[in-house]
Amino acid sequence: MTRRQWLEAMVSMGTAGATAGQLLAAADFWNRKPVDEWTSAEIVQLLAASPWARTLNIAVAVGGIAAGAANPALQSGQRDPSTSAGGALPPPLEDRKRRSGPARGSVVVRWESAPPVRDALRTRLPAEFTDHYVISVEGIDTSMLVRPNSRDGEAPDLSPEEQASRLKDGARLAVKGKDSLSAGVIDAIGRVRRTWRFGFARELLPISASDRELVFSIKAGGVRFQVDFKVQEMHYKGTLAL
Repeated sequence: MTRRQWLEAMVSMGTAGATAGQLLAAADFWNRKPVDEWTSAEIVQLLAASPWARTLNIAVAVGGIAAGAANPALQSGQRDPSTSAGGALPPPLEDRKRRSGPARGSVVVRWESAPPVRDALRTRLPAEFTDHYVISVEGIDTSMLVRPNSRDGEAPDLSPEEQASRLKDGARLAVKGKDSLSAGVIDAIGRVRRTWRFGFARELLPISASDRELVFSIKAGGVRFQVDFKVQEMHYKGTLAL
């Protein structure tokens, strides 16, 4: 098991039991402690509930649209009524996609190119992501990429290339209030719980500390959600970290 795989497993388990108070108490450790002193729990927080990461509950109605709401135990947002007040995450979507009623799961949206995330993962991004902002989405199930009321069926057999095409076409990054930029690069890692990584050319979307919010969104098949990141909170070691 790689370090990334272990950390992603910890993210899936650890965020479920975290309370807002516990996360608040550990806030901003990335600017107060050297990287070598970060604990496993702190790294899990950084990768799932920090200025660079959001955990969303996803509900996919049969023949409907996947919509996301931020987990209140991790960050601000409306609670998915299927979860407990403590923010427990639902099981993987594939375990329930053939049941009647809404299928439920969770996704983690993370700013992969941000230096604190790279420091936590201790890995480098592939060369094709050079000079790109890179945002990942972990946990999108194939069935979520079916267009509502389409002929794709409830459990489509989409090729990896078709999945990538649908997601790349539907991914956008924007400085709030300005025109959005589409993804120029996409890849996927992981087998059991796949993580999609989207690259957006930095030169086509200049971002400065004077900007207020960044908006990442996906509209692909049945998937519809957006995540806001507050620029003023995304500083690491005195520098805007994207």
